[in-house]
Amino acid sequence: MKKLLLILFLSLSFIGSANANSIKGAFGYELGQVVKDAKINGGHDPFSWFRSRTNFNPKNPLPMLQSYKFYSSVISKKIFRIKGSIWLDGVEKPYKYLNCHFAAPDTDFGKLLRILESKYGDFELLRLHEDKWEPVVSYHMSYQFKDGNRSIYLGCLDVKDGNYELNLSYEDSKLKKQAEKEEEKMISDSNPDYDI
Repeated sequence: MKKLLLILFLSLSFIGSANANSIKGAFGYELGQVVKDAKINGGHDPFSWFRSRTNFNPKNPLPMLQSYKFYSSVISKKIFRIKGSIWLDGVEKPYKYLNCHFAAPDTDFGKLLRILESKYGDFELLRLHEDKWEPVVSYHMSYQFKDGNRSIYLGCLDVKDGNYELNLSYEDSKLKKQAEKEEEKMISDSNPDYDI
């Protein structure tokens, strides 16, 4: 009996370590990856420096997303967020009903949620909200999967006969905090000694 319990504990610890940091990245990039040629797109606004983003085209893009970008820190150039999204106006939307509804299996949102859950496990529902101001009806749904300091966020916002937005992002909160510290350093190093 003791041997069986020992084998069970060892196998559970192995499974846990095998799944540790299951969120590596997406679309050909990894969280924490250093991209030396990442551009700082903050422009004249120093408060957007740490949010420097680089647009890219993945080798195998998801058919339900159009735009891809990663966000990296300004000094170490480490990626802390990777995002894919689509935004469509009411004319471009493929369906007239609310595309964010998870129960509609042929929606991009429903397909993407099932693909993600088959790889990572169950996602937690963060928000389910429906607003009705006749004739406007909007629907917002979002899910999240967390693994330590890393998370995956899937969100959808749809206005019936209006705009549609689908976002999928991968983020490392520890790397994001490091990016914020780098931003603070860059701002303090670039400010002359004003008498304020």
